[in-house]
Amino acid sequence: MPIQPLPLGSAHRHGPPILLLILAAILPAAACGEIYRWVDEDGQMHMSDTPPSDVTRFDREVIDRRGLVRERQEAPPSAAEREARAAEEARLRAEEEAAARQAEADRILLQSFGSERELIHTRDDRLALIDSELALLRERLEELRQERERLRSEGDMAQADALEERIRAHQGRLEEQRAQRERIEQRFRQDLERLRTLRARQEDAP
Repeated sequence: MPIQPLPLGSAHRHGPPILLLILAAILPAAACGEIYRWVDEDGQMHMSDTPPSDVTRFDREVIDRRGLVRERQEAPPSAAEREARAAEEARLRAEEEAAARQAEADRILLQSFGSERELIHTRDDRLALIDSELALLRERLEELRQERERLRSEGDMAQADALEERIRAHQGRLEEQRAQRERIEQRFRQDLERLRTLRARQEDAP
């Protein structure tokens, strides 16, 4: 047996007597059943011996004969709430995975290099190797260009054009090696900064 809705907070303003009067009106019909109280989207409070027709929309409370809340029943989350919750869970998982990857990278870094000097020495060796490969590529590229110019001067344009493909291929490899050198240098620079941070934490640890 539903009753007329009350503005939210009216029962609180008038105190327990209002709630008791409402219960008195409902209880004869409710007998030993449950009494439900909920607030709709307009802020109106409802009380009835039957739950709201659309139980998926509202949080509701089950009240006993003394007017005490015996149970609170939460409405299922809306589609937007489920999406927001899923997005938040995905964000947290991504943060945990990133933290785990960083922890593993830190462990490997500390095991690989006992000091900054070791890291710098390894970096210099790697860069020196790449620099030697770059020097060879530049030297070979210059040789090919000189050969192309010789063929052109002799009027052998077909051979000169064929040599152009080899020149472009060497230019491509040269650019790849330069890009690799930049990536390696940047990676060692980041590792050096991270190693300093980790060592400082170890020193500050009790």
